[in-house]
Amino acid sequence: MTEANSEYYHVVFSGKCEEAGQDIKFAQKNGKLCVTANVAAPRMDEEITAELQRFNGESWETVDKCTCSVNDYLENAEPEEGWSDEKKEAFDKLVDTVRLYGKASYAYFNTPDNMPAVTDHYVDILQGEKDYDAYCKYNTATAEDNFDTEETDLLSLTLNSRLSMRLYLDGLAEGDEAQLRDINKNGYLLGSYTPITAKTSRFGPYYEITGISPLRMNTIREICFNGFTYQFTPLTWCCRMKEYSEEYRDYVMADILYEYYIDAEAFSEAN
Repeated sequence: MTEANSEYYHVVFSGKCEEAGQDIKFAQKNGKLCVTANVAAPRMDEEITAELQRFNGESWETVDKCTCSVNDYLENAEPEEGWSDEKKEAFDKLVDTVRLYGKASYAYFNTPDNMPAVTDHYVDILQGEKDYDAYCKYNTATAEDNFDTEETDLLSLTLNSRLSMRLYLDGLAEGDEAQLRDINKNGYLLGSYTPITAKTSRFGPYYEITGISPLRMNTIREICFNGFTYQFTPLTWCCRMKEYSEEYRDYVMADILYEYYIDAEAFSEAN
């Protein structure tokens, strides 16, 4: 298969992934043709099958098939040739952390009394909250701060195939419209405001920020709704769990998410 004839090929995934049953076309990534299956963190040990199919002029026929899990890949992942010692070391550390993140995620939902051991990042997480002023709420008209938000404005993270964040607000109703934008830690706007619509769950109405990269867990999100402006980051959830939660599984998940973030950043920045 080449880029020129890649339109005659696609992959059908099966198993516990977001793309199961879909015909996925190839796309260019890092100079190579690839397809992507998104797997929820608690399912990293479950096998996914990728079936390569080719169009023969009349129908699609299977030409190859492979089965593996995310953990199978991580078990055999190797640094690329030509990488510096710094980048290789950062890669190995990140792989170990992602594997531990998968174990912690599985235990979080299935065996919360048997969470894996992780490094306690309490001090760093709270310092990050102070450095980035990661959560604040203020009156849009008067710019007056309102810090009395712990009981009424709730944050949660969704550990599905693409990490997302939910903000539950006092007075919010399903279908309510608001404006969302990203801001970096230096206060610069990363994009224009985009509309966002409230959904609802058994916990109530919420705004959801989807597709969060581990590299952008310190990026401030800003939502304007009902006369107030809310600023927060995914790390805000980690801080709140370390400060206010009474459940050990929340402490562990906050620590491993923070470690995933710092290790992904270290790998990205390694020369």
